[in-house]
Amino acid sequence: MHNELGVLAYRNKAYGASIGHLLDAIHLVPHPLTHEWEATVVNVAHAYRKMNDFDNSIEWYERALSLAPKCASTHTALGFTYQLKGNFQTNMGEAIECYHKALSLRPDDTFAQEMLTLALIDQCAVTMPPYNFVSYADASTDGGGDGNLVAPFVNPVATQQQETREEIDEDDDMEMSP
Repeated sequence: MHNELGVLAYRNKAYGASIGHLLDAIHLVPHPLTHEWEATVVNVAHAYRKMNDFDNSIEWYERALSLAPKCASTHTALGFTYQLKGNFQTNMGEAIECYHKALSLRPDDTFAQEMLTLALIDQCAVTMPPYNFVSYADASTDGGGDGNLVAPFVNPVATQQQETREEIDEDDDMEMSP
């Protein structure tokens, strides 16, 4: 009965009441919990996530996974919660790992696929070094008369040779010891 009240409260967006009813249901059953109660535990996690209480949500998703470790949707929900939690340096890697696990269990999970893509983009945006774009301000036209700009070509080998020559020239300025 408490489980059903918890689900009704969740559907009515009364997430605090939902958590109360679901926890009452969990406390009334014999412990340790079995895999049959995984859905109720996941519902507690969902309600905490809706309240933006990501730490409690993660804790309850992990409890659910201890009851049913091969449930792809729970791995996806856990990854989504890590992603919502933010802090790209730590949580995004965990989110990506959860999405990979979910997709290994259910490769056709489109939500996990899409969220994995977004998580990877976010991860790259934060961890990739900045790219030095070529400036076209000083570029000349390509000579074709159409006004297309051509970026100045810099030959890395010639540049390296020039730098080496300059180093040698600097060495020539050194005085020899007697």
